[in-house]
Amino acid sequence: YAENRTGITIRNIRVTNANSGIYFNNVDNSLIDNNTIDNCGTNGNGIMLYLGSSNNVIQNNYIYKTYNGCYVYFSQSNSNAITKNVLKDNYSGFYLQSASYNVFKNNLVEGCTGYDAFYIGGDNNIFYNNIAKNNNAKGFDLVMSSGNTLKNNLSLSNTGNNGYGFYLDGASNNVFFQNSAVYNEKYQVYLYTITTMSNDTFIKNNF
Repeated sequence: YAENRTGITIRNIRVTNANSGIYFNNVDNSLIDNNTIDNCGTNGNGIMLYLGSSNNVIQNNYIYKTYNGCYVYFSQSNSNAITKNVLKDNYSGFYLQSASYNVFKNNLVEGCTGYDAFYIGGDNNIFYNNIAKNNNAKGFDLVMSSGNTLKNNLSLSNTGNNGYGFYLDGASNNVFFQNSAVYNEKYQVYLYTITTMSNDTFIKNNF
């Protein structure tokens, strides 16, 4: 746990059987690299960025058997780069809420057992070349969010009652470019509460 700090590096460690693996509260300009985090509580988080944790890099981490794999939450946890992480057998994968200008790139989420692989509840974020596969959950779930760009992402073979490839709920002004949704059990793309949505753009997707 770190609070009100800057310039921290956490690298090459394992965290197991904790409530949260790595927890940043208002921590900026820091690096979380090449760590293994597992078995972090029934409501725990593998990695959590909270309350204004910005300009951090989270890369090459392996997170499994936690509640939320990676949680980016609350006002002004912005401009983080989250790349090349593997999240496996967690309850949910990446959970983004009320945060903006973050980049999620080259991440894999597999084996979620109850919630979304990628929950997108913030504005003006970029999701590029991520994979959500073999989850008992939605692949990419955009909820009351706008201005996000999703490019070249794959949602594959997600099953169960939440087996959707891309799920939009009150999402507007988002751009979907060259994404693929294949073999998802429910729908490849599902638009929910469509009356509250507008100006979403879909270009050259494979749904």
